[in-house]
Amino acid sequence: MGLITVNEESCIKCGLCVEECPKAIIKMESSGPVEVNPEGCIACGHCVAICPKEAMDNVKSPLAEQGAIGDMPKLSPQEAKNFIRRYNF
Repeated sequence: MGLITVNEESCIKCGLCVEECPKAIIKMESSGPVEVNPEGCIACGHCVAICPKEAMDNVKSPLAEQGAIGDMPKLSPQEAKNFIRRYNF
């Protein structure tokens, strides 16, 4: 079993997971996203979170453990900046 699993029936091959990965561990092929450097994964979960069809799963950041955002209001750029500066994660 590899690092990522892609539901090929759900995947629309949009490439968002590839673009969002900060460590470039995924590349897009004609069949869909594939891992190319699994050792580089930092378990950020961006590839799973960005997928509009919930087709991506990552053993280090499983889809089953992702929380739904629901109807949270969208923050303005200033609100987002203030939030990030206020909390030291």
